[in-house]
Amino acid sequence: MRDLTGHTETRHGDMLDKRRRTHDGCFACRRRRKRCDLRRPRCKGCERNALLCRWALPGTTDEQSPAETEASACTFRNPSIQKTPTGLGVASCVLKGPISSLLFKHYLQETGNAISAHRGPLNSFIQLLPCFAISYPNTVLQSLLALSGMHYRCRASSVDVDVMTFTHLGLALRSLKHGLTVFASSQFRSDNLQLLVTTLILCFLETVRVDQSGDVVHHLKAANVLFNTLITSPEQDQDNPKLLEFIKEFYVYVKNITALTGTLSSSTLFISTFSESANTIFVSQHGPGNLLGCSYELFNMVPHIEALATRGHYYLYTTPNHEADESYRQQNFQLHTYLSSWQPPEGTLPEFALSGFMYREAFLCLVERTSPSVDVRHRDIVDATRINNFLDLLNLLPLEAPVSTTSIWPIIFFGVLARNQSHQALIYTRLAHMNQMFGFGNIRSSMVFLQSCWDRQGKSSGLAELQVSDDLDLFSLMKVMNFNISLL
Repeated sequence: MRDLTGHTETRHGDMLDKRRRTHDGCFACRRRRKRCDLRRPRCKGCERNALLCRWALPGTTDEQSPAETEASACTFRNPSIQKTPTGLGVASCVLKGPISSLLFKHYLQETGNAISAHRGPLNSFIQLLPCFAISYPNTVLQSLLALSGMHYRCRASSVDVDVMTFTHLGLALRSLKHGLTVFASSQFRSDNLQLLVTTLILCFLETVRVDQSGDVVHHLKAANVLFNTLITSPEQDQDNPKLLEFIKEFYVYVKNITALTGTLSSSTLFISTFSESANTIFVSQHGPGNLLGCSYELFNMVPHIEALATRGHYYLYTTPNHEADESYRQQNFQLHTYLSSWQPPEGTLPEFALSGFMYREAFLCLVERTSPSVDVRHRDIVDATRINNFLDLLNLLPLEAPVSTTSIWPIIFFGVLARNQSHQALIYTRLAHMNQMFGFGNIRSSMVFLQSCWDRQGKSSGLAELQVSDDLDLFSLMKVMNFNISLL
């Protein structure tokens, strides 16, 4: 009797363990009715079969409907996954095999949400870009799948996924090279939109995988030419104005953040692209603000900020007694006044307003660092004021706010200036949370970069040889310290 009872209890325990593994496992194992080993973030079954390993949110029940479970949390983060207009069924005709389907699904559920400041119907990276990509399977779709693969491998590396990711990247680059050759050697200009989108996606791809060879610059130079052709063409795609506005915002964000990082000189980046009469042509608040948020007007000022900063640097380091001419003083004053008085549009979401104010503090700091009215000896005091203002705003921004994905540049900008250890700890902790939330390689590299900067501050030489106290050229600073990080 004892043996029988013991045997029954053992079988009962096995049944409970099997039920727990079945009902507490990942969604893929549940649907396939396979036993899940409960390993996170990716179970062995999903790794072996190249499946997207996703888990339920804490506190959710097993009785959720398929739609609810589909909208539950994923391996990398916990956004609400909305129904998308572009499903795997529509894309199956152009996707090559199960790994490509996996990457497309991962983009719809993860990457497209990690890039955008919006979720749901306003997220153009989900609502518009996949449909456009399927229309151009040799260029846009290949780059989109490669971007998804780079994002995927940041957290769940798989040999099969790695091979397919670089296959898609190679196909995208080959098609892009061919398209640019045709574009440059003939009057055939009808495909410049797909080429432009491909270059912009590749900029984000290099950001995610931490570009060490400067490929972002090459992609952006091509995008400059393509974009100029697009906005001057009478044959703009007016059939889909939402897509056109989204692509314009996409381009402006990539270009401006790259310029602010110092990767390209303002003379190279803004040549024939930004003129005072042309600014509002493509930087207008018509879209939902997937990347610029509510800061359209602030980003309109970036070329002026860059130009004045360049002139200010000249006056500070090449003229006797740092004397600036009256026109520069007047322009600097007007720009500072404009930035100081900027307010988000009425009805702006609180998180978007906070993000806009964070950019405003960074832009004001840039202007003040080369202002003729600020004594060089008092610059640390000015920096400290702006850092305190910025960190107050950062503390108010919820950790889970999607808009924080667009705040990497101002965080790194003020991180380099931070001298107080408590400020450094706050910035590092925020970046660590963003790294866990978004899974971008550039965030992890930025954390290492900032820690290296802070470690040097403790040495006798400080950061003087890096000229951080002078013009704060992040690109030059990274180069001296053997970093090359895109801050998109």
